[in-house]
Amino acid sequence: MSSSTLLYREIQLVIQATLSALSKNDLEACLFGSAAAALYGMDRIPKDVDLLVLNAGPGHVDEEIKRLVASTDPTFSLIASRVVGADHHVLWYNLPIIETHPQKRKQTNPSEEAPSSLRRACKVDILIPGTLDIPSIPKSQLHFDTSSFFASYIADNDTTSSTPKILPIACVPFCTLLMLKLRAWADHSLPKAPHVMHQRIPQDEEDIQELLRISITLGPKGVIRVGSSVTSAGDEGDSGNVWMVGGFSSWRAAKRCVAAYVKKWPRSATGWRDVGLY
Repeated sequence: MSSSTLLYREIQLVIQATLSALSKNDLEACLFGSAAAALYGMDRIPKDVDLLVLNAGPGHVDEEIKRLVASTDPTFSLIASRVVGADHHVLWYNLPIIETHPQKRKQTNPSEEAPSSLRRACKVDILIPGTLDIPSIPKSQLHFDTSSFFASYIADNDTTSSTPKILPIACVPFCTLLMLKLRAWADHSLPKAPHVMHQRIPQDEEDIQELLRISITLGPKGVIRVGSSVTSAGDEGDSGNVWMVGGFSSWRAAKRCVAAYVKKWPRSATGWRDVGLY
């Protein structure tokens, strides 16, 4: 499967299809990761789609939810992970085949089934709160993109109609998105992290810099606050707002990580200060 050279409209198609498939199983989800960043205005086209299930029950696990999606919509495929020793599966959305130009066929890597075509797919990661320390996020705090919609098949309590509702696509709050990206940068920067993780650092840093730039355009939504000010939350912070800290255990831990980032990239200090974390 190849997830390279995706178009933004294809990413949107994958998002819509995944959310609809989840809704047919009474599951709600929101975007995080690069797909969420794109909705906020990031220029980089995501290479995959990351979704966080909002109403997973006690019996739900990531693998089961991926199986539900694949069984609901045949456009999805579940492929065993190629990681040595891994026992999980990767969920792919199969995109339309692109026919290669006859003169350029020798420059492509065609599949065995279609020697003159290029098979393409988009990887979809579906997680539940707690995985990778991703917090549970109140629905009231979600950001809704009023320019992007999907068909939801979750029935209202007072109706049994099978007619889908057209709903805006939701993504994690901006502060959570930024903190999750910072946490990923910190994890990938650990000396003992695998080399493949170290290779992700430049992209992490590029995304963080762009998110800091985007925060300026968001006004109050781009400023991280707990209570009256995040700067006063140097302790464990407000437990009711733990979703804001992203993958960190506390605001203190998050601000320590920001300090480490600024030490490496001093010119980012102004951006972090504008956000409210430095």
